[in-house]
Amino acid sequence: MDADMPARVGPYELIQAVAAGGMGTVFRARDTVQDRIVALKLVPKLEHATGTGIERFLREAKVLSSLHHPHIVAGYDVGEDDEYYFFAMEYIDGVNLKSRVQTEHRLKEKEVVRIAVAICDALEYLHRAAVVHRDVKPDNILLTRDGTPKLADLGLAKGVTPHATSLTRQGTVLGTPTFMAPEQARASAHVDGRIDQYSLGCSLYFAVTGQAPYNERNATMVMIRHTRGKMPHPKTLCPSLSNGFCSIIAHMVALQAEDRYPSMAEVKQEFEALLAGQPLKRKAPLPEQSNFALV
Repeated sequence: MDADMPARVGPYELIQAVAAGGMGTVFRARDTVQDRIVALKLVPKLEHATGTGIERFLREAKVLSSLHHPHIVAGYDVGEDDEYYFFAMEYIDGVNLKSRVQTEHRLKEKEVVRIAVAICDALEYLHRAAVVHRDVKPDNILLTRDGTPKLADLGLAKGVTPHATSLTRQGTVLGTPTFMAPEQARASAHVDGRIDQYSLGCSLYFAVTGQAPYNERNATMVMIRHTRGKMPHPKTLCPSLSNGFCSIIAHMVALQAEDRYPSMAEVKQEFEALLAGQPLKRKAPLPEQSNFALV
């Protein structure tokens, strides 16, 4: 552990740093009150005493602590001491989807479908609670040692109720360009759960092919590509993919939000039908309507 870091913050004994980001560091820590291992996110007050960043940190803690779903990382406790704001969360002893794909190059379709079913259920739960994640990506899909998927990082989550407050100025683009929905890339003021559907579709595309839909190095160019469309067809990268799987992903990543599935519940039902060998409810989009280039 960094010599500059304290041995203890609040009731938590720090064990090991496991991740670092722009706002702070996440540690594996021991909760001395509950006697359990937690993931503890620390934000230094000296660097982030005020401003939008700390508001997002506190909002993530508030949102996560109000959610209870088997496929969403649980939030336990939020507080502060003299030097740090802290947020204690469920500790996931595993890896994220991005790391799995980087290690194995690509995952088998059936495993990716099982992951999809779980994350669809988690997103449907969020959307029913009038919350949009806004940053669904392989880094934020965690896999426990037994393979259970968990959706993480609600730092950009936004309420979509009429009275929900926003920490984002109009015209500001938030999210990860590689997995960003077209309307998100355009900084549209009106977004809903269908941006999460698009981002999940891109994440699943990455999981089965080993490549992101668009690989330009410049983030601006990636966002432009998302707004104009025509991803390489996943079968060109992985010919063994089923037509049914490709059809579901094609609907999820449609350029126009109205051409996607109306809800994550319907996406989940399609993936469940695929697992069970049953017909899908939606036919594959015609080539001219699809966001995929021709095989």
